[in-house]
Amino acid sequence: MLLALGVGVGVSGSRLGLSWVMLEEHYPKYKTACRTPYPSIGYEALGRPGKLLVVVAQNLTLVGVTTVFLILSGDILQALLGEHAPLVFSSHCYCTLLVGGLLVPLSWLGTPKDFWPTAIVAMATTIIAVFVVVIKLIVDAPTIEVKENNGTSFRSFFLGFGTILFSFGGAATFPTIQNDMKDRSKFPQSVAIAFLVLLLMYVPISTVGYAVVGEEVPGNILRAVSGYAVQVTQALVLLHLLTAYVILVNPVTQGLEEALNIPRSEGNCLFN
Repeated sequence: MLLALGVGVGVSGSRLGLSWVMLEEHYPKYKTACRTPYPSIGYEALGRPGKLLVVVAQNLTLVGVTTVFLILSGDILQALLGEHAPLVFSSHCYCTLLVGGLLVPLSWLGTPKDFWPTAIVAMATTIIAVFVVVIKLIVDAPTIEVKENNGTSFRSFFLGFGTILFSFGGAATFPTIQNDMKDRSKFPQSVAIAFLVLLLMYVPISTVGYAVVGEEVPGNILRAVSGYAVQVTQALVLLHLLTAYVILVNPVTQGLEEALNIPRSEGNCLFN
């Protein structure tokens, strides 16, 4: 299912990229910077109903994903620092508010080209975290008792289905990222490479996790390992969540700026 959904979302993302290329060919006005590229595709395809549908779907997806990222970030921050500074990090709720406050200025950045290093950091931290967890699971395998699988239930199937789709939820940002490219026609190739890298990370950790822990594999794979590996991985995942949040929330903030007719900044200003 992971492979099938990964390929499916990847193909959809590449078609989305081609849709924008077609839009530029038929409507030259879109060759300039556009704050709302995804809704623009919907508008030119189905008119105002199409634009409204895309706006609602995109914002619900990205607001939902970034909300989960904030909650997870607060949870990880509390787990990392709660024992060392209990007065500040004793509560998961306080940590979530703290993370949200720190991320507010970063959400003011203009377009992905203004914060492209965050994408590199997000990818690097994820690769390292996956490597650490996989190695730790393999090392601990002899000491872990594997329980047999009792079969897939209706509930477990759709929990897995939803979790896997959530892991590919960043596809809603594709048109916004493509809009910052010098050669937007190459975006489908970028999508293919990106999803290949994603699957190269997702497949090993899911396969090893299930093979080592079995049916008792926790929803959060970090709970399946212990020791310094957990702390290192938690720190990496926290950094990933923070950088990914900045990327994922950008289409929402750009759409809000467009709706409020906020003018673009000129020159090399940090904020757009």
